[in-house]
Amino acid sequence: MRYRARPRASGGWSGGKARAAHQTAKGEMLFKQGRYQEAISCFDQAIQDDPDNPHHRYNMGLMLHKSDRGEEAIPYFDQAISLDPNYLDAYVDKAQSLFDMKEYVQAVECCDQAIRRSRAWSKRIAVPESAADYVLVHTPTLAVYMRGRALDAMGKHAAALESYEAVLKKCPNADLVHCNAGFALESMGRFKEAIHHIRLALEQSPNNATYISSLAHVYWQMGNTAEALAGYDRAISIDPNDGGFHQDRGRILLETKMYAEAHAAFKTAIRLKPNLKDIRLDMAAALGGLGKTSKALQHIDAAIAQDPKYAYAHISKGAALLDAGQPEKALKSLDRAIRLDPDNKAARKKRNAALGHLGKSGSVMSRIFRRKSSA
Repeated sequence: MRYRARPRASGGWSGGKARAAHQTAKGEMLFKQGRYQEAISCFDQAIQDDPDNPHHRYNMGLMLHKSDRGEEAIPYFDQAISLDPNYLDAYVDKAQSLFDMKEYVQAVECCDQAIRRSRAWSKRIAVPESAADYVLVHTPTLAVYMRGRALDAMGKHAAALESYEAVLKKCPNADLVHCNAGFALESMGRFKEAIHHIRLALEQSPNNATYISSLAHVYWQMGNTAEALAGYDRAISIDPNDGGFHQDRGRILLETKMYAEAHAAFKTAIRLKPNLKDIRLDMAAALGGLGKTSKALQHIDAAIAQDPKYAYAHISKGAALLDAGQPEKALKSLDRAIRLDPDNKAARKKRNAALGHLGKSGSVMSRIFRRKSSA
């Protein structure tokens, strides 16, 4: 996230405004040092000393967002907007907070408000459009880009692509936007165009591990396993501490039934991202391929402990128990999965398999289960 210091008045300040200016300067210094909680205290004092200044409330919202306290940040952005309806930074950073909270519809609405008000925004930043970071420092352009990201997250990839293309017309060297356009195109199955955009991003930043892994992901989706693995290997050599790279590499190995190699990749991913439940299920799949069902179940249980309502984890547990010759226990896990996700076809298919092992009629038992669920 960017942080932009607000301009201070050139005239002589006294009393509350002077104290607020001092607290703001101190808060900015603490922010740059990563001392967010202390910065929050400074901006809180600035608000008390100069309550009608929207910048102090914006700064407070930004600090709270940076401290992963997005829900607390939103009211401060709203207060800044209330004091200055044309405060575009407040709209865009509010949208970022909403995006991180997975409130994508609200994030799009917030970006739309910023875009509508951009003509009324008197401040312009003197940065050439050819600059690689233009998108991140020119707030109206950033609003369009953020709108695209939120639409992408909602699965509206075509609409997201329109936003990205609008930004690229203004800033054709924006590598980050090219990469996101690649994501959208990949999601739409337009792989060659996705590769084109990601390669344009790499022309600007040839050693960016995220862009390299993004290109590898497209090759993976195209079924080009060799290129995909080579890409992830290169990304990992640049940034070995990114658990996501190791996880995706492991998933490719898992698909190709290279279970031992996949196990090693997931082991590293878990070390780097121990609280990510999906990696636990990936590890369980690799262990299942190696015939280590009891260890697989341990990882599935760890995923369930992290999120008891994670239906896919209960399906995985049911499948593992079924493979272990325990259909009754499998049935309990699969029933739990169906209660959490009644329309999940994989859960119902596995449940029928468990019933088959028990010698019961799937259709009859399903009716009994539905009656119990609706009771």
